[in-house]
Amino acid sequence: MDYEDQQCHLQHDHSTLSVHATDLQLAKFQERSNALQRKIAQWCMIQLLYFPSVACLRSSDIKSSIDSTQEEKPTNINLWLPSQIRRETLLPCNDSLSKYEWDLQRAQAFDALDDLCRHLCLQTHLYKFKDAQICSQRANTHAGIIIKNVEINVSVAAERYHRAWNTLSALAPSLARDAWTTELPKLEEGDIRGMGDSTVTIIPVLGAYECYRHILP
Repeated sequence: MDYEDQQCHLQHDHSTLSVHATDLQLAKFQERSNALQRKIAQWCMIQLLYFPSVACLRSSDIKSSIDSTQEEKPTNINLWLPSQIRRETLLPCNDSLSKYEWDLQRAQAFDALDDLCRHLCLQTHLYKFKDAQICSQRANTHAGIIIKNVEINVSVAAERYHRAWNTLSALAPSLARDAWTTELPKLEEGDIRGMGDSTVTIIPVLGAYECYRHILP
């Protein structure tokens, strides 16, 4: 799951690289890419001890990579977690390992919501502070950069929640988990707003998270 997060971060950073990126920026990105590829290669070897059936999936991935004219990027390598095996193949998957992934993904979903709430609160505070306290062009530019970074953090947290939610959705039928969407509802695009907006917001309630609609005047 950590490698899955690193894949998403790497893909996001690649999309933000401009055509005028410096040699140093490109070198650092390539270094991170190579490091992730080595980690995933080690994971693939260890995974075969617990998922022997993944060997045929890996062979198919390698064949597709060879047939392709482009080199496979570490961000595109399938990790073949239990949820992906259940979602995309008909191969058997160990229920115990599926339960481990369920518990970890559920915890990650709550962590992502916690991060999302925190960044949304910070975003709202920065907008209000900028409007009330900042006047000069230089200060406005600096504040805009800070707010942009917070907006990126909001998007990253929302994306983490979406990944965890989709994984739980794939695992739920085989593990007979029916009521999980009560504590972890699907996050729609319109739900990701600050507390001051007239829309659905996400707030912590008794250690869990629920969606409440706040219609403000």
